[in-house]
Amino acid sequence: MNATSPVRGLPVWYEILTPDAAACRRFYTALFDWKEVPWASGAGEYLMFAVGERPICGLDDRSVKPGEPARWVTYFSVDDVDATLAANEAAGGATLAGPDDVPEVGRMAACTDPQGAVWCPFRPSNAPAVQDTASRAPGDFIWVELLSKQPEDAALHYADLLGYTVETMDMGAMGLYRVLKVGEVGIGGVMPMPPDAAAPPQWLPYVRAVDVDATAARAQSLGARVELPPTDIGDVGRVAVLTDPRAPASRFTDRARPSLTQGGTRWPRHCRLSAPRTSGDCPAWARLARRRTGARCW
Repeated sequence: MNATSPVRGLPVWYEILTPDAAACRRFYTALFDWKEVPWASGAGEYLMFAVGERPICGLDDRSVKPGEPARWVTYFSVDDVDATLAANEAAGGATLAGPDDVPEVGRMAACTDPQGAVWCPFRPSNAPAVQDTASRAPGDFIWVELLSKQPEDAALHYADLLGYTVETMDMGAMGLYRVLKVGEVGIGGVMPMPPDAAAPPQWLPYVRAVDVDATAARAQSLGARVELPPTDIGDVGRVAVLTDPRAPASRFTDRARPSLTQGGTRWPRHCRLSAPRTSGDCPAWARLARRRTGARCW
């Protein structure tokens, strides 16, 4: 690994879990002009999407059972994956898979926080630098948001675990929005969910769009349903949310600090590398690691 320790708390990778890879690929490459970048290693193949020459996320069609909806998984940089898992478990979270080392990529795991939201601690082989989201190119991820029924507890949990500074923003009837900052740079936030919401707590990313209205119209032409039409939200920017049965719910904005999302579904809890397995409901990197170790996923 790189001798430079990664900055804690940066969202550094995203993964799409979908039951229909071909349809998802067509949808996102048409919607955001993402470029497909196949990646192969001794452990197997993995499809990535890139903006320009920079890979930004991956696609996994083997971790979703037929009939299950597509969903997102977010990876956050940490300096010690094992210690982070231990601290998360001590606070009431659970480890789902790993930790495992993927050659030339880094050490990673999957877990749930105390409220059940799935996330992945990741120590990359090459430590990324903090980047202001305002400098991100169109089509890149610029924000990540946690939907939580206990937002104050959730914000404190991740502040302790990932070193965030938390700032609050009054959203009136929608309650307090908690901005998560790495140093002086905002990287995401915690959005309160109604106590009776059917959707579970979860992390959801935003993509930057030059023209939110045009992107929403393009999504509709590709068969998506617009859940939140293009809407101006204070000084946050113009935001829209869409859903598509072949791809996870997508959120996009024309600025760097969005604050509204649409719920989705959670990745299953039953993924743990340390016991015998019989099915494939695990992230792609975990399966690649298993091919080297001979373990299976149940």
